[in-house]
Amino acid sequence: MTQNLAGIPATKRRGSFIMGLLWLTMVTGFPCVISGFTWAKTNYPVSDITISLLLSYFILVIYAFLASYLGSLTGQTYTIMTRSIFGLWGSYIISIIVIGIASLWYAMTALFLSTALVDLFALPLNAGILAAILAILMAFNNLFGFKGITVFAGYIAAPALIIWILLVLAKLHPDFSQIINQVKLTNLSFNSFAGVSSFVLGFGAWGNEADFWRYSKPHKFKILIALILTIFVGQVIFPLTGYVIGKLNSHSAIIELPKIMTHYTYCGNSIITALVLIASYFAVNDSCLYGLANAVKNIYPVSRKKIVIIVSLITAIMAYYLNLYPNAFLWIANLSASILPQASILLIVEWFLFTRNDHNKFSLSINDNTKIKWLGCLALLCGYLAGFINSRLSLQNTNDFNSSNVVFIWLVSLIAYCILKLIFKEAKQLIK
Repeated sequence: MTQNLAGIPATKRRGSFIMGLLWLTMVTGFPCVISGFTWAKTNYPVSDITISLLLSYFILVIYAFLASYLGSLTGQTYTIMTRSIFGLWGSYIISIIVIGIASLWYAMTALFLSTALVDLFALPLNAGILAAILAILMAFNNLFGFKGITVFAGYIAAPALIIWILLVLAKLHPDFSQIINQVKLTNLSFNSFAGVSSFVLGFGAWGNEADFWRYSKPHKFKILIALILTIFVGQVIFPLTGYVIGKLNSHSAIIELPKIMTHYTYCGNSIITALVLIASYFAVNDSCLYGLANAVKNIYPVSRKKIVIIVSLITAIMAYYLNLYPNAFLWIANLSASILPQASILLIVEWFLFTRNDHNKFSLSINDNTKIKWLGCLALLCGYLAGFINSRLSLQNTNDFNSSNVVFIWLVSLIAYCILKLIFKEAKQLIK
């Protein structure tokens, strides 16, 4: 099958501002606040948490910029691009992985909203059952395509959530400043960095950035600025806000967090909080389902409407069962960080280091219909094996900081790919 390298035409490209607003909803979800609240319950000092956040932020910005800019240059979907280094069948495997992990995130997000609503209004409902219902309702926006997603996320969900967090920060400013002033450059604990980076890279690195940023005009500087600002808000400010709230409410459970923040900002008016959370969580799942649908289409051409209906029903079942595992959130974040971005990292290396921005060469590599491209697949397998060996987190584990060293896993696949490419190049020269 021949693919159009032009991808999204220039007339349908959007500016960095609206794309930045969309990305804001994708990296500033309420789970970022929850994670900080959770870290406050550990024995790790604020210095470890803050330094780990900043290091993870720096790594995430570099990765997100290269992956997003690549998407804007090619205009192609993420899974179509993976054919260039993994082959046709290899891209199917990548698509299946995207479908699986995106489904888990979709179901988990529905469960987050369900849990918050049950606590805010003391609903006499099982959180798992309500999560299943919400998983179906959350699919509605995707029936209108990418435009409906960007409008809702950019102009409703993102501003609502950010205003809420800013109100919390204004209320807690003295306490926030006092706790943050305790940050000192000390020897960083490996466990704290592993735990923090696992969440930041698991939640903030979508893996399929190209699916969204292919709609952006390829302005390098503007894309970078948009990512620097949005990721800082979502992966530094939000978790630190949650951390401060956790320190001030050390005896409160995670499920009480929305109610605590409502008390700080809306004088106990749970309806406003519910509306903000509904907008935020719906926007995140809009993006999640959109990327998932692209992965399905790479394997089998089917209408978006059918995909949305089928996936919403399957994730409804998943949301119900995730409610049975208290550590599901950390497990999904760890799994996502360890697996999803690796293919994008190899695409980045291929495009910027080996292909050197050659559109014609990249187009041929996509369209040559090779079933399996072994160099990419072997490098990816090395990374996955490293993740499997290094992963110590399970659904039943309650240790929040017992996570994989995600950066190490990423480096394994990157280095393996570079070595295999160089060996293959030398072998070809010897044959000649």
